[in-house]
Amino acid sequence: MGNQCCTETKEKELPNTLRRLPTRKKGEEIITEEDLMFKDEEIETQTIPGDLYSEMESEDSDNEEDTDWDVYEKDVTFERKKGAVLMFKKEILQEALSRSSKKLREIHKQFGPAKLKAHDIPSQIDQDEVEFRNEGIQNPNGDIYVGEFRKGTNIREGRGFMISKEGHIYEGFWIDDCKNGYGRLITEDGCVYQGSWKDDKSEGKGLYFSNAGLIYKGEWKNNKCHGKGFEKYDDGSKFKGHFQNGEKSGKGYFKWNDGKEYRGMFKNGKREGEGDIKWEDGRSYTGEWANDQFNGNGTYSWPDGKKYTGQWKDGKQHGRGTYTAADGSERQGQWNSGKRMKWLN
Repeated sequence: MGNQCCTETKEKELPNTLRRLPTRKKGEEIITEEDLMFKDEEIETQTIPGDLYSEMESEDSDNEEDTDWDVYEKDVTFERKKGAVLMFKKEILQEALSRSSKKLREIHKQFGPAKLKAHDIPSQIDQDEVEFRNEGIQNPNGDIYVGEFRKGTNIREGRGFMISKEGHIYEGFWIDDCKNGYGRLITEDGCVYQGSWKDDKSEGKGLYFSNAGLIYKGEWKNNKCHGKGFEKYDDGSKFKGHFQNGEKSGKGYFKWNDGKEYRGMFKNGKREGEGDIKWEDGRSYTGEWANDQFNGNGTYSWPDGKKYTGQWKDGKQHGRGTYTAADGSERQGQWNSGKRMKWLN
């Protein structure tokens, strides 16, 4: 399976060599709290395909036989459907982005401003207890924050826009000074996570896009892919199935760009347990796996009708097995590391 696995969104692993961001210049126009409020004209009037949450909720299924990739791919997008509103007014956004690097502004423009729907707003936030500040407060750790605070405190609470000292942007909700609820993280090297957060970590449903072309759409826990998910790689290969702590674990289905398909069990990112693999030319293997290779008992079949059923070790026939010829005749034998040592009948 190579290195095709889901990546974490840990901020400490993001680039830390980027230049420090400029602070707000003295005398620049102050944008009032009223400007932050949503306006009716900000509601999208055209339908944009790809509301991550509504579609994911409808497609959840335990039917691992479903290989209709269109169901999973049709909404792999950071755009949101009709009914979403801008998280911040354009003036607020422009003011905040002016503090970031040119490269980061270009990447942000590529993905567009963050949007939200009513169900994205955390119920724990009391709008009467928060206030907006746009002075670009710089925390001791170097992060610059524009947005809502708990009244009378420096605790971030509500909607906020942050430019971190490492050079990435977070647009989303905060509770108790931590990212909580819906939000989007964009790094200066072009990686994006959009979805649910819990106490500064990606948790719940989310969409991730890496600058290497990897796309992951699914469930997260503690900054890692965890639960049901769908991955697509830059070479066109695809996976859908279960993840645990950032690795493929449990039932899954993988399709390579050359048409080869595997359906079965995974453990720690590798094929392990019962599984079937099929090649485009008609070859197939059904049986046990360990460490990404045939291990245990299994049957390997050729398109002309020949097959071997028996024991395997590290991807090769090893031990007792039965060879079936194309005409249906059978012979039992003993194999060692893929080489037949003798016939037993």
